Amino acid sequence: LGHEMSPDTPHWVGFDTMQIATTRDPDTTPFSCHTYSMVGQFGTHTDVAAHMHKGGRTMVSLDIEKLVLPLCVLDVCDACARDADYTVGKDDILDWEQAHGRIPPGSFVAFRRGWSLRAPAYMDNPDADGNRHFPGWSLPALEFLVEERDVAAIGHDTLDPEAPAPSCV
Repeated sequence: LGHEMSPDTPHWVGFDTMQIATTRDPDTTPFSCHTYSMVGQFGTHTDVAAHMHKGGRTMVSLDIEKLVLPLCVLDVCDACARDADYTVGKDDILDWEQAHGRIPPGSFVAFRRGWSLRAPAYMDNPDADGNRHFPGWSLPALEFLVEERDVAAIGHDTLDPEAPAPSCV
């Protein structure tokens, strides 16, 4: 999901836009230098337990081996193209397993919605009232992956894991 890091980089609606200040101008100093200000979860990143729970594991506490996992990608681009508020359900996971075999324990399961191909300004897909519409995981799908498939990680190509529409629960 290689979006260029700039003030135009797609980011979660709760975060401020990246700020760039020129600290050295080559017209007045021998070199150019800039200061960048943004939250740590800006752009493509990994969320760890410490992101949501005080005292949770941090990135530096993870061994590199914990970051290399078997990858299973659920491609739901067609469904998402038909319904911007689509939520991946348990049936999507079972359909994937029917075609590819059971999801191995400890794997990384991501779903591909095709949203990363959108222009940054359209990632949130707001309607006329400013309500965001994009696909996400359903709670039953996540519970199934964690409780019955023992996955290590989940991923997505939108700015939030859950759809903002009420259908995500």
